[in-house]
Amino acid sequence: MKKLVWISKYFIIILSIGFLFIVSGYFLGIRINTTPSIPVGIYKIIDKTPEKGDVILFCPPNNFLFQEARNRMWINKGFCDGELGMMMKILVASEGDKVSINSFGVTINGNYYLHSKRISGLNIPVKSFNNYILKKGEMLTMTDKNPMSFDGRYYGILNYKNINNVVIPIFTW
Repeated sequence: MKKLVWISKYFIIILSIGFLFIVSGYFLGIRINTTPSIPVGIYKIIDKTPEKGDVILFCPPNNFLFQEARNRMWINKGFCDGELGMMMKILVASEGDKVSINSFGVTINGNYYLHSKRISGLNIPVKSFNNYILKKGEMLTMTDKNPMSFDGRYYGILNYKNINNVVIPIFTW
């Protein structure tokens, strides 16, 4: 019995220390990506103006499509408007870029974006457009690792105002 009490006490201490590390890391700008849209791992928020190629954290707009994605557990419940969770994607197009999105995939300035073909049969409303030139404040976010990702091929153009932070990988696997 004494051994069980001893193990329980140390288990609680270890859990408490782990919780403190997680909370401390959050306030120090550490974020953990658990989805395969971009490499799974630990990321750090940096002070940088977002530009093409950056991995960004953003709050998705509170609309039907993102609520449906949350209901299907494609994105987490979180602290963004509408209880949507922050998303982590790559900023791939911005002001002046010419973007086409259709069922065959995404092209940016005439170049096909790898892994961008839409998955058929998802039964969600998606936008398609051809040779749309992004205006000031508009952006497209994608992934380059996972053809199954819920990204710009489905939700289209977003606004820079949705960006919370730029992050860099510290340790990924």
